Amino acid sequence: MPAVSASERRRERTGRPQRAQPGAYRLEPKTRPDHPRPPCVHVGDCTMTQRSASGISAAEARLALTQPAVGAEACEFCRPDTELGLTE
Repeated sequence: MPAVSASERRRERTGRPQRAQPGAYRLEPKTRPDHPRPPCVHVGDCTMTQRSASGISAAEARLALTQPAVGAEACEFCRPDTELGLTE
């Protein structure tokens, strides 16, 4: 049986998705400054993190995803941009 994430358990219990709690996001950095792959923001329980990621708040996740200076992208699997209300 595959592992079930905390957000999936909440969804099953309540019948609707719930937004992640503050601090429930992670920022996966670039491998090195000149690496072409941008930093990536994940929902805290995402299993697709490939590098060491730091815990960040919802406000920090929004800034990372919206500020060109940071240039972070949303994980295409856990979609933190959708949880944060940045996309539909």
